[in-house]
Amino acid sequence: MTASEHRSDSLGASLRSDPASFLYFLAKTKPNEDVLLSQVLGGLWVVQNPKTARWILANRDKAFDKYFGFHKSALGRSRLTADGEDWRHLRDISQENIVAPKRPEIARTAQIEFGLVADEMLKAASQSKSIQIDELIDVASMRVLCALIFQIDPDQVSPTIVKSLRSVFKLTSLANWAPVEVIQKDAPEIVEAANAGFTHIQEEFAGLTAQQKNLGDGNLIAKINASDHGSLDAISEFSTVLVAGYETTSTAISWILYSLARARKLQDQLRYEVCSNPYPRLATEGPREMDLLRRVVLEALRLFPPVPALGRIANRDVALGEVSLNRGQRVVISIIGVNLGPKEQLDRFAFDPDRLLAIEGDRSPTTVGMPFGHGQRICPGSQFAVTEIEAAISTLLQRIVVFPDNSSVGKLEWGVSMRRANGNFLRIEST
Repeated sequence: MTASEHRSDSLGASLRSDPASFLYFLAKTKPNEDVLLSQVLGGLWVVQNPKTARWILANRDKAFDKYFGFHKSALGRSRLTADGEDWRHLRDISQENIVAPKRPEIARTAQIEFGLVADEMLKAASQSKSIQIDELIDVASMRVLCALIFQIDPDQVSPTIVKSLRSVFKLTSLANWAPVEVIQKDAPEIVEAANAGFTHIQEEFAGLTAQQKNLGDGNLIAKINASDHGSLDAISEFSTVLVAGYETTSTAISWILYSLARARKLQDQLRYEVCSNPYPRLATEGPREMDLLRRVVLEALRLFPPVPALGRIANRDVALGEVSLNRGQRVVISIIGVNLGPKEQLDRFAFDPDRLLAIEGDRSPTTVGMPFGHGQRICPGSQFAVTEIEAAISTLLQRIVVFPDNSSVGKLEWGVSMRRANGNFLRIEST
């Protein structure tokens, strides 16, 4: 494990302007190193070494707290903005709903929703040379989540809520790197959109609450409203579970389509696989073989982790090897840096699903890289997400062929998750 220090604020400026691109830059120039940016936020450690990352996230000696930044003051208390025993209490409100759905029903529900997405994509493609695919995928993934985790009719939730959630979380994420006052001055439209978005979310939640008795047994809206509101902000919990449940999943689907559009041979191979044996392997419980579909999903999560970093803050002086932190010092665990690995890894910036064939032992989504985090706060919906992603890609590739729009990745935007700043545009044709 190695560590280095940078005293110049130039890297800090890059981090503030485009955090995700900065993390790719650091992974390229300082692979697997833990880097101290001494002029940023009072001395910010960016962790890329897997050993350091797992030590911090496992937090066995309770030396680290989750860093909430502006999320807590803006959104109130939820499982996202709580820690310790408080977090465990809030987690239990929704945990049963998150882990209950089984692979067959996740696959079936996703097949229905993403079959409709294929229809919408082909309709839009008949009117435009290239189409922006993100919102269509967002809405479909949100509907899967509403049906299976919230246990409510997806038609009872407005599809426009996906835009509102993104606008709110875009502001709270940006405020981790720059004060809200600066954002208000430099980009007032972001603050205005967030305020309007939050009002819309409140209205949606109020509407669902008013009809919660008609939503069905076990619905999560009723559970949230029945919880102790002295320890929970109901709207924050609703927003957190909803956006965390669909946004990262839809982002992963979008990056997979982006990657397949730029690898036509691979896309054709995967289409042949999913058309030859469409759904049986998705509709059963138990271990999955490392087929091409699974390798494509894991490789996309490695190269384009929807959540590119996790924040922690030291609650006392602590050290591991060359990494020494003072109480109150912030840490950014770069999932990008951890996933991309050491410079010796062959073509680590290339999209190559076959690299997973060389990995011995466990090759599950939670051990190949760190796309779902690590430790007790690892994403509880990882199996749900991977099953939905696989079902969505399988369904879409049976209906559509994707082509690049000849634009580069360009600037990245890290709001709720990491996306292309101006959206993912692709050319779409029928199979």
